[in-house]
Amino acid sequence: MDDAALSLRTEIDAHLLPVLFDRHSLGQAFDCLIDNALKFAPSGGSIVVGAKRLDSGALEISVADTGIGVSPELIEEICKPFRQADSGLNRRYEGIGLGLTTVSALVRRQDTMLSIDSKIDAGTRAVLTIPAERVLDDAPEVIDKNVAA
Repeated sequence: MDDAALSLRTEIDAHLLPVLFDRHSLGQAFDCLIDNALKFAPSGGSIVVGAKRLDSGALEISVADTGIGVSPELIEEICKPFRQADSGLNRRYEGIGLGLTTVSALVRRQDTMLSIDSKIDAGTRAVLTIPAERVLDDAPEVIDKNVAA
């Protein structure tokens, strides 16, 4: 990524509830998604971070960018270890190809789903869906390391 400005916007519901989730794992997964968005968003592009409760009661956390995107047939491939959409020797983007693999592994252990929607030259939207069973109806009196508020 060059030093050009990027637009960052949030679309976060005002009344989100705490979730039962390993705070470190959720933070690391979110960091990887943000890193990917920053890496692939073009000069003058945008990144949108969202969080909302779905009708099912699940919590959806998303990171979308206006980056290079990836074809639908490569989405499964880029979630494998050490794989990137551009595997040539002269890749334009640095990294070893573990970001989405890491995210997938971290959230799968928490019964959370990672989904990716992408289109070439239009960007990518990565979504973590935390199941309703992990969304608390109200804040617990004691928050331990497994509760992310």
